Amino acid sequence: MSKDDIEKGNQLYYNEQHDTSCCSRCCGEFCQHPFTLLDVNGYVIDVQRSFAAKPIYIVLPLKLLALGITIDVMARDIMNYDATISFYLAYFTNWTLVFTLIYFLLSSLLSVLPLGPQPSPEDNRAPFMVCLTWAVYPLAIISQTLNFFSYWTLIYWDLGSGSKVERLSYFTLMKGWGLLMILIAEGQFVNKIPLRWSHLTIAECGLIAYIVWTMLHDATDFGNPDRTDDWDDDSIYSFLNWKGDTNLQLASLGCFITMAIILPAVWFVHYVFSWPCRRYMPIDNKGDESDEENDEENEEGSGNDRRNVEMPDELRIPIVAGQKLGLNFATSFPPRVEKISDVSQLADCGVVIGMVVDTLEFKDGTVYCEMETGELVGHLKRTKEDDGRFITFINPKVRSLTPKPPNFPDALRNEPPAEEGPDEVMVALPVGSIGVVLTGTPPRVTRISENSAIGGQIRENLVVDTLMLEDGTTR
Repeated sequence: MSKDDIEKGNQLYYNEQHDTSCCSRCCGEFCQHPFTLLDVNGYVIDVQRSFAAKPIYIVLPLKLLALGITIDVMARDIMNYDATISFYLAYFTNWTLVFTLIYFLLSSLLSVLPLGPQPSPEDNRAPFMVCLTWAVYPLAIISQTLNFFSYWTLIYWDLGSGSKVERLSYFTLMKGWGLLMILIAEGQFVNKIPLRWSHLTIAECGLIAYIVWTMLHDATDFGNPDRTDDWDDDSIYSFLNWKGDTNLQLASLGCFITMAIILPAVWFVHYVFSWPCRRYMPIDNKGDESDEENDEENEEGSGNDRRNVEMPDELRIPIVAGQKLGLNFATSFPPRVEKISDVSQLADCGVVIGMVVDTLEFKDGTVYCEMETGELVGHLKRTKEDDGRFITFINPKVRSLTPKPPNFPDALRNEPPAEEGPDEVMVALPVGSIGVVLTGTPPRVTRISENSAIGGQIRENLVVDTLMLEDGTTR
């Protein structure tokens, strides 16, 4: 099976899940490539709307304002710096200014220049400039957050003479708090930059780089021009003093707590906050995948739109054996009616677009409930020649789904019975579509089209073990 077919099956699988739990989503995004566009919930990140939002006449001035404020704060900081200017970037607070400045510059460029086009689904990777912006944003927002806590808890109280109120100024507030708020507002409300657990490694690398710099500084005679004679050492920060056994132990413990506990905790807050702030490409549920799922139950071409008809609370309708339903179901849970053909056997039964399937009953008393679209279509295909079937539609705004009973026997679970056949088979793949839908990891055969070129050689529930290419490469 080709790589495209496997990716298409995985895309369909994720779309069918509709959403994932918090735990599975966190685990999935931790192992996910940081710059892939396919999210773990099956939706594709919209590059343009996430990094270069519209309308440009509103968004661009806001981005340039954020860039201007950052330049202003950095210029004021440099002008007020009394020591050797070459030592200015020795401080972590100034590293955060550099990261923030670079991010706002890149973000503004993405809005001005066509540097972030939406890649094709086959590429599934963001363009270079988008990747660069996407990588700098976690560095900037984590650095600013750590700077916020460290500045107001460790540094502010050790500033020069004057009351605490007198020390507050536009510059102090913007450097210690304001730029962080602007970063969050620009990155999560103006843009909609998705944050993932895999991005945490980028932030960790930035912090590690600064820790290594402080070690190199203390290991050399570079000195600290900001230290006066009454200071015992010339470390950049007293809490990051790597000279002496006691100081070394305290600094190591502080770095470990920051890297292992504080940084992941801070990142988790930003990460969860970015969940509702993501912009996805619209998904066409009537595409090739939907056609493959519903090819036996859907009737193409319908001029009968029932969106404006009043929706009944519940309908229990018998299904005529040997005939198609003539319905299109959205790829969702539960299956939702999306289109009704004029020649559908249910056209005059009161079914309305927007209703969902609650239960599917069979002559032997078997009742399936809480089904996804793929499961429903599979049951209908398997029993299309059977009499005594009933399907129940409900109005999801009025009625709740029939729950699956506890201790439901395996024979009645929402799973088609296992088919008999070989446990292992090698198949030569034809050119073009193979007419098979694969889901999960490893890819499992969940549906086989009636017109599949290899349908007679495989069966459902087999999983893909190896893929051998023409050059002999095995994957």
